[in-house]
Amino acid sequence: MRLLFLTAAFLLISQQAFALMCETMDPIKNYEIVFKGKAVSSRENPSIKSWGGEEMITTFEVIEKYKGDIKETIEIHHIPSHMGAGWSVIYDLNRTYVIAVSKYKNESQESEGYLLAQPCASYHAKDILSAEKYKALTEAFIKAIDYQPDNPELYYLQGEFHLEHNDFPKAEKAFKAGGMKNFEKSISQDYNGKMPGGAIGKGIKTRLDRGEIPIVHNSWKFISGYIRALDKQGKQTEAKNIINNLPVELQNRINSELNEEEASK
Repeated sequence: MRLLFLTAAFLLISQQAFALMCETMDPIKNYEIVFKGKAVSSRENPSIKSWGGEEMITTFEVIEKYKGDIKETIEIHHIPSHMGAGWSVIYDLNRTYVIAVSKYKNESQESEGYLLAQPCASYHAKDILSAEKYKALTEAFIKAIDYQPDNPELYYLQGEFHLEHNDFPKAEKAFKAGGMKNFEKSISQDYNGKMPGGAIGKGIKTRLDRGEIPIVHNSWKFISGYIRALDKQGKQTEAKNIINNLPVELQNRINSELNEEEASK
């Protein structure tokens, strides 16, 4: 009897703790993929078991995309068993949910990971506000850039916006596009639209050939943002290669910035 009581108390406390945690978590900032979708089918996944029970895979038809590069249907892995205490995630078929998930990779697996629903994966109506706001601001940046496509500052602000919301692929794309627009603007203003000669021109051409942002006037912040976005995605090797090809002063500056970010975690 005592064991049953303690088990029941543990389940209740775990569920309450997760409920409180979910109330304070922003789905956009805490997960890689956020969408609204309808649960259309579900099946068992006998290849993966956990202490919480056998895993399920539920397929969703995507109704609204808020964050992440996803297709029209998406599969979500989850543990429905109540043995999972607060980790239990259950989806009813034909019901619509706002789902927030990230890729999970088991060390024993060779795949790149799959989408695993954790306790805060399903959000209620009040939590949709954050996702709707992020989508609206994302679209506003796109419209502003469509109106002024040659303005590097808009791309930079777009990159910082996505970086702040942990949408690193979009941040990477924005910083790189802004850096290239900044390069084009500098060439137009400082060199009358022609590539400079000598070592400067050679250095610029080398960076362009490598697909990197050339070092020109005011290029620092675009390169810095681009490297931070790469680093946050786990592309440390790519980021390190870019850093190593920078002038020593810029190398020290970027390394210092990355170290400060690491220390503040």
